[in-house]
Amino acid sequence: MKWLVIAVLALAGCRTKAQINTARLDELKTRAAFDLKCSAGDLVVTDLTNYQEANPYMRMAGVEGCGQRATYIWATERKVWFMDAAGVGSETAGPPANADTPAAEQQKEAQP
Repeated sequence: MKWLVIAVLALAGCRTKAQINTARLDELKTRAAFDLKCSAGDLVVTDLTNYQEANPYMRMAGVEGCGQRATYIWATERKVWFMDAAGVGSETAGPPANADTPAAEQQKEAQP
């Protein structure tokens, strides 16, 4: 009987991959809602994780909402989502940096 109680308690702490990914998704939406100043219900999350690696859990995601978008990375050691600053922008991005804009033309002319 004692072993049965121990086994039940041990299994109660085990979570499935789906449960862990659902919890991470909820945490991500809470974090992104704060960062993007947008309701969690208005956010669309795209899982960007490379599942060919050994780790079967969500570790990278794109979040869009309220005219903004950001990329988030799961920090395993700290068990928290971090916004990847390189992946932040508006959904209506401007022209690429090398576009033929007046500012780009001025920079070309200024170079020897």
